[in-house]
Amino acid sequence: MRLSSGPRARLGVLGVVAILLFLVVTPACGGLGSDCSDFCERVHECVDSNVNVDACEEACEAWADGNSDRENKVDQCSECVSQNDACSDATRRCTADCLGIPVR
Repeated sequence: MRLSSGPRARLGVLGVVAILLFLVVTPACGGLGSDCSDFCERVHECVDSNVNVDACEEACEAWADGNSDRENKVDQCSECVSQNDACSDATRRCTADCLGIPVR
């Protein structure tokens, strides 16, 4: 049996590589964006209604992207603020986890 090395075989390999890259990269990208979104929505809701959620998300993502310590901080903050507490409880309980994450 002879293995094909023509265009079809190369397309098959490229397809597998593309799927693997999608599966590896997508959760990482979605995670940070989702975490920043959670944080920014809570800041807007509970701390300062003048905070622009979209601008906050961009600032948060730019600040954390590629820095594992900062990404972990955003993840911990997101977990804390996502617990649907009243604003006063979330603000008090999550300050340490969220302190330093930029909103602008």
